[in-house]
Amino acid sequence: MKHQQPEEQQVKSIVNEEAERFTLAAAMMKPEFADQVSESLTTADFTLRRNQLLFSVIADFRAKRFECNRVTIVDALVSRGQLEAVEFSYIIDLDANAPALNDKSLAAYIKILRTKTKLRGIQAAAHDAAKRAESGDEPDEIMRDFESQLYKVAPTSKVVRFGDYIESPANFGRLMNPYSPVYRGSGVFTGFRALDDETGGIFPKEVIVFGAGTGVGKTSIALQIIAYNVKRGVPGVLFSPESNEDEIFNRLACQIARVSVKRFKTGDLNERERAAIELARQEICEWPFYIDSSSRLKGSELRARLLRLVEYHGIKFGVLDYVQKLKSDVRGNEMEKLVDACDTLVEAAKEGAPLVVMAQLSRANRKERRKPIIDDLHGSSAIEKMASKLVIPFRPEMEPGKEGDETLKGVAEFLLLKNRDGERKTIPMRYIGWRTMYEDKDYEAPDLSRQRELEEMF
Repeated sequence: MKHQQPEEQQVKSIVNEEAERFTLAAAMMKPEFADQVSESLTTADFTLRRNQLLFSVIADFRAKRFECNRVTIVDALVSRGQLEAVEFSYIIDLDANAPALNDKSLAAYIKILRTKTKLRGIQAAAHDAAKRAESGDEPDEIMRDFESQLYKVAPTSKVVRFGDYIESPANFGRLMNPYSPVYRGSGVFTGFRALDDETGGIFPKEVIVFGAGTGVGKTSIALQIIAYNVKRGVPGVLFSPESNEDEIFNRLACQIARVSVKRFKTGDLNERERAAIELARQEICEWPFYIDSSSRLKGSELRARLLRLVEYHGIKFGVLDYVQKLKSDVRGNEMEKLVDACDTLVEAAKEGAPLVVMAQLSRANRKERRKPIIDDLHGSSAIEKMASKLVIPFRPEMEPGKEGDETLKGVAEFLLLKNRDGERKTIPMRYIGWRTMYEDKDYEAPDLSRQRELEEMF
């Protein structure tokens, strides 16, 4: 059966002309209302041509810090030759029959308009998908494009004059004091204190990479970062093409219960340890922790799912274990596919939530008996470009010929090889083999007294 266009009543359900009119009327009342409208909405949020023209003038005026009122708006429309399209009487009657226009009501109208825009976008995407399904297109391609269209419904960014952005009271405090808990936004850290001191933790829009060879502990680090944050009430998601839910539970429960993973898997536990595992299970059940263990996960799917989790579950960060396991929509060689995956992860972090990404390291450094470097990463150029910060865990006991050296047992380092906002550094760590966990070694909190003295001086 031929796909039908939406009925008239359905179209009306995703348009609210009164909300459009009252929003524009509010923008002409106060400069702060005009700022709120121009910063929160775009032309696409208005369906009537006259409202789109009015919004365009208001947005232009506020970008230039011009006053918005009926006189200035009419004058601008005349100079643009658009007054006839809008109509003078329409501008005069914008707030006719409007309830009290204040901060609360304006916020409600803005929310209505953004909701209607999303619904229209969903309708358009569904209509396109239905037409393609009738044409016999590949289902996977239809679904991929459908998901992609859904998250293009509302633009995630807009061009602004940079001076206006940094002068905004909403941004000024955060920009001048980014490390303050008040302005951190995500409140996400690795949980490794010395590393967090050097990097400031995990900031919004960042991608942090941990690169490690087989057996060095990529998954352990991923789970430690997840556990540190979610047990503090910071919602997170683990994308795990490598391990399934059972394996993730085994390792997390053993970390919390301080039980050997090997003995847990073999069932060789005493009553105290079994009780500790049960308590760990109960704790994990309370965490705001989500997991996606799709074995054939694509970068575009990860982006779409992360954005959905941010919107519906308040996710503050994501962890991927590991990037070379991601599939790609690109038809090309492995390097081209990895570049596409890395680019998609950067987009996901900017649009959704910061990402901690595990990456596979080659064995070149072991063969050459040296510490690993960035070039040892599989696809190093793409991964380095993606990363705001890049850390390579190093355990000398894993090197050829040193496996039985008791003096190296548990010795570890975090090689901070890229730090976009700070220094590169080698951070001493400790690896606890029976718990498969890293921890800080001889950690000392930084002395901030001199920093405070300097701050007081200025």
